[in-house]
Amino acid sequence: ERAKAKELFGTFDAPTELAQSIIAVRSNNPLQAAQPIDTGSKKQKLKLSETEKKRFEDLLRKASSMSEIERLEKMINEGRLPPGVADNEMDET
Repeated sequence: ERAKAKELFGTFDAPTELAQSIIAVRSNNPLQAAQPIDTGSKKQKLKLSETEKKRFEDLLRKASSMSEIERLEKMINEGRLPPGVADNEMDET
């Protein structure tokens, strides 16, 4: 296999015409990183006030499992506020 590859593509220092044509195509079309699939909804970054950030951090600290932490982080990443974080909600203390 290595001998056949060397015959087809040559070496790094002396590539064959086939290898040069592949290199030319690849350099004209560099690989693009995979883009996230757009579901049609425009995601906006969630802006949290300082008190909301503190409440969210408190919820993370009080979380009793990794799944609860992942659920809270997913809500924030999706632009939703977990219950008890919004400024207009009453403080439970």
